[in-house]
Amino acid sequence: MKTARLVKLFICLLPVLFPLKIKAQEITTNISIERLINDVFILASDSLEGRQFPSEGKRMAARYIAGEFEKAGLQPINEGEDKYFQKIPVVKYDHGSTRIYIDGEQLPRANNFSFASTRSLSDSLVLPIIFKGRVEPEDITVSGNDIMIHLVEKDIETAMEKVEQIAAYNGIEHFAITILSGRRNSNLINSESRALQPRYPESLFGFGTADVNWLHSYLPESDNNLNVLLAGETLFKKLYGSEKGWMNLNLRRYARNTEALDNTISEITVSTSFRIEKSVEYDENVIGYIEGSDLKDEFIIVCGHYDHLGKRGESIYYGADDNASGTAGVMELARMFGAAREKGAVFRRSIVFIAFAAEETGLNGSAYYVSNPVFPLEQTNLLINMDMIGRSDVSADSRGHVYVRPMGGDRREIRQLFRTAGNQVDNLRLLHSQSPINNLMWRFGSDHFPFVREDIPAVVITTGTHPDYHLPADTPEKINYRNMVNILKTVFAVIVELDEM
Repeated sequence: MKTARLVKLFICLLPVLFPLKIKAQEITTNISIERLINDVFILASDSLEGRQFPSEGKRMAARYIAGEFEKAGLQPINEGEDKYFQKIPVVKYDHGSTRIYIDGEQLPRANNFSFASTRSLSDSLVLPIIFKGRVEPEDITVSGNDIMIHLVEKDIETAMEKVEQIAAYNGIEHFAITILSGRRNSNLINSESRALQPRYPESLFGFGTADVNWLHSYLPESDNNLNVLLAGETLFKKLYGSEKGWMNLNLRRYARNTEALDNTISEITVSTSFRIEKSVEYDENVIGYIEGSDLKDEFIIVCGHYDHLGKRGESIYYGADDNASGTAGVMELARMFGAAREKGAVFRRSIVFIAFAAEETGLNGSAYYVSNPVFPLEQTNLLINMDMIGRSDVSADSRGHVYVRPMGGDRREIRQLFRTAGNQVDNLRLLHSQSPINNLMWRFGSDHFPFVREDIPAVVITTGTHPDYHLPADTPEKINYRNMVNILKTVFAVIVELDEM
């Protein structure tokens, strides 16, 4: 890029009018604080329930953004109904539900147990359970499929090997197992929830993509219908009494004493609809663009993620700042550039607007785009990522702030471009340095990073974290919309200047 030139901004008293003159081209466009407020309140509304995939609220958010892109006059990337969507195939697994009752009392699910079966099962198994501890298969003298025996082993592999041997020798189909290490036992139970989370084809850090080993993963192949219950601490104590303590305190002693292991509980009920069902659903990046003129095969990307943490219990994680604010900024810039083009402005390079999906689950949406680019990565000149631009926590009339962090490319020149533009916007401080922890977070923790890994210059625009970060208290009325307007004026001016270079 050439040396930055002065971009003169003439901000009128009317807050919606934004004239800009560069070289021989005079650009006039509109920026609306009312639209920004409306966008954030819609995206962070009760009806969208935190915009987490898969949910109807998440789909509603994607369609709202696509509709605004179309109103702004952006060109779509496809034909048909989903013309603004880059579809991301997401694999989901389901295993039904399992409930455990001991003497008629239901055990809370929490981290207390895991259940798996070699075949689909929809039944209520009411069985006596016999504690055998750490025992060799040939020492099991009971038989039949009307009992459940409880084994203890040092690891899951050895436990399942014994399950297979006992099933072959004795015809027993129902087992409970406990791993001697409480930590390993707990980790194996917890891995069930990870196994059932949506799995994206791409994730920068591997979250949600790799196969997860949980109880079902270790089931042996068998002609018998093996049903295995993994017992955690609470279930173990409920079965055998708290006076025996947790397994790490006593089971090693029990495991050495084969004469005192039998311990029968009158009734354990396993009510289950266990099954393994695989399905594919589609998450969506929302993409539209303005085609350039003589340099239309070069691209400037403006982006922000639109997903958030969803609903947990009765609490909605609204994500007004994270990242309804950045998404609203992407939509408003799309409108500004669309309006400028309608007034005769010509942009040399193509300007691409992207609302990324699944940032919160591991940068899945941006990682998928980088692996499946709609526009060539090698011809992408710069990516501007707006993530949390709404919380400059000062009054609207006070001087707000924004952090500008370039990565890759000529970082000095990018800073100078933003400094030149920002200095002409009233009540905006451009900052570059954050705390070491925040510097680390904003280097790796948002959608610019998959692009930076591919040597594509990027700049992060943010007002930073705050006490409501990733909490239900991140709500729309706390956003500093006036400061958002100032940030977007600055970003608009920088993009226009870059486009002219």
